[in-house]
Amino acid sequence: MIAALLLLLLAPVRAASIERVPNLSFQTGHVIAISEMRADPSTLLFEAATASRYGHMGIVAETPEGLMVYHSMPPGVQKTPLGDFLARSTTQDQAKPQFTLLKHQDPLSTDEQRGLVEVMQDMVDRKVPFNYTMVMNSKSVNCSEFVRRAFEAIGRSGLGDAGPIGRSNFNAFDGALVKLFGIKLPPMDSPGVSPVSIVESPQLEVVHAGLPEGRLLSDAEIFEAWKNGGGLEALSRATRIPKEKLEALGKNAATKPYRAYPPAWRR
Repeated sequence: MIAALLLLLLAPVRAASIERVPNLSFQTGHVIAISEMRADPSTLLFEAATASRYGHMGIVAETPEGLMVYHSMPPGVQKTPLGDFLARSTTQDQAKPQFTLLKHQDPLSTDEQRGLVEVMQDMVDRKVPFNYTMVMNSKSVNCSEFVRRAFEAIGRSGLGDAGPIGRSNFNAFDGALVKLFGIKLPPMDSPGVSPVSIVESPQLEVVHAGLPEGRLLSDAEIFEAWKNGGGLEALSRATRIPKEKLEALGKNAATKPYRAYPPAWRR
């Protein structure tokens, strides 16, 4: 089911004008994190499992082609114009893109920025494949693994809280989402890293917070965001599950986060 839903990532998404975002200066090395509720509704599972609104992320780069975002999504590591990347975060009413932008508290040097772009472009050129599992490995990367590995390559290690995936909330909505997607979970001691743990890394500071940061969310908060933003409608179209059945998930939505905000994170 997840692999089928991820094919939605290949569908065209209308580009978002950079002028529609706040007056920000995007720079090489900025980390950008978004929700893709309408572009890839399968990310509802991952947002719920991590008690956050972050289902996808990448790294901004100033290039001769303009502002780009390097990121990993099927079939693998790639670069996308910033406006197209931001388009993936627009909601039902086509309001301004919703995203959080971060930078290293200790700014990257010019050499580090250059090296970072070289590392990321090399991963594109080598066609490093997307990791369809939640388990970290050396041969493929999902979006958060890509961000972590790219910065590690220039000596900026430790982004994200890598550890057992059993810390994630796969019992969100009383386990209804795992059943809905028909997922066979890997061993809970398998290593993984989530987008929200990178967003909350103490090495980073917030440039712009368009999505909640500094706290974990309840099922109810995530559900309401998806319902109001068109995510449930997109999920219904992708899975052919009646929207009314998906809206019934709200009855199983916990009103408190499943765990406390980890003390090792930024706050």
